[in-house]
Amino acid sequence: MFARSHSRIKPRVAARGTRHYRANLFQMYVVGAIVGFALLTLFSRRKPYFAADVRISRAVQRLDARGYHTLMQLVCLPGYPRQIYAIVALLHLWLYRIGLKWEALTSALSIVGMG
Repeated sequence: MFARSHSRIKPRVAARGTRHYRANLFQMYVVGAIVGFALLTLFSRRKPYFAADVRISRAVQRLDARGYHTLMQLVCLPGYPRQIYAIVALLHLWLYRIGLKWEALTSALSIVGMG
């Protein structure tokens, strides 16, 4: 009844120069992160703690503002066993639902050691 148009839709792909720029930028970020973590590893191996780190930790632990305790409990809530199992299950269902079946399967297999 209705004629379908068989015209091909071109995929939305960035220009070649833009793709190369983005790839180079990403690679620079990765190299920078590796170098940064390597330096932190060497510094922490040489001296287990820094004076500024201890001062910051004590200042945060001393903080006793209204609602701060509740905020910290909310931030930590997803890390507790019952909640994390629910979050992971919802993530797998969501991945499967949006059509990423392979990703849902591999992420389901990756939780074998969880808990």
